[in-house]
Amino acid sequence: MDLLLTSEKGSNEYVDFVNEDVVEFTKKLREQEGSKIWMVGGADILDAFIKANLIDEYIITVTPHILGAGIPMFKEKNPQIDLILMNTRRYGQFIQLHYKVNQEEN
Repeated sequence: MDLLLTSEKGSNEYVDFVNEDVVEFTKKLREQEGSKIWMVGGADILDAFIKANLIDEYIITVTPHILGAGIPMFKEKNPQIDLILMNTRRYGQFIQLHYKVNQEEN
């Protein structure tokens, strides 16, 4: 069963909805044996995870579009994070980059 942090409540056959601080909830999940957490979201949730040092891997998909404006992926006042390229994949015109955080440098 997947967990979804949202303003909704309850559950269904696929999802348990959780309504609490995402960073604290994630810290509790990481303490569980064998847990892998996949986070998908925008700059706000990513910023909270970066500042709490909760990201081990980044999977970034590059699309063949140059935006003239938009919402930045990374917000201000985040640390430099050194990454190690693990894999690349092509999906048609998309490129997926899979990086692991270099724990020795960070």
